[in-house]
Amino acid sequence: MGRCVRRRRGVGWTSGSRIERGAQAKEPPTSSERQREELLRRLALNDESTVETVLGADVANLGGSGLGAGTAALLRLAALVATDSPSATYQWAVGVALAAGVSEDEIVDLLLVLAPIVGVARVTAAAPELGVALGYDMDAEV
Repeated sequence: MGRCVRRRRGVGWTSGSRIERGAQAKEPPTSSERQREELLRRLALNDESTVETVLGADVANLGGSGLGAGTAALLRLAALVATDSPSATYQWAVGVALAAGVSEDEIVDLLLVLAPIVGVARVTAAAPELGVALGYDMDAEV
């Protein structure tokens, strides 16, 4: 029987990219390397203008559907919980949801609705992120 070989596309060594033992120090970054690094930093911080540039859309605009702003904001929060998103994304999405008229109770209740679907592990991971985004002291003793 043959063996299945998984190939990675777009990833690999290019000539001169491999670091050899005893190699000299890396050259200073080029302009394009600095731009890529800056883009990655801004994306990691969930910088709204950078995300809009990358997506080509106004990510804070909740009026693009017939759902209503509050419902759309809750759906976005649900997607963040389901995909185990970074803290900065929760903070941004909670701010958008509150601005859309979603209450703090509705945001917390969202976790209760999601638990049977996404699992307790995702909800447990999201709870402190949402708590911090809502301004709660998540390090306090229970």
